[in-house]
Amino acid sequence: AHNTVDNATSSPRADLKVFGPEDGGVEHCQCDNGKLAVEYMTDWVAEVLEAKPG
Repeated sequence: AHNTVDNATSSPRADLKVFGPEDGGVEHCQCDNGKLAVEYMTDWVAEVLEAKPG
């Protein structure tokens, strides 16, 4: 998985997140805990884009 991410992008900020059983989002596309994946992705975007609330 790490090689796939490394070879698929030239971005300086390409992160790979693997959710484990302790996270509660282990089914394909985190269908057992979709909120978890959405929160992780939106936090990542906000951090990368340095988004400010409001």
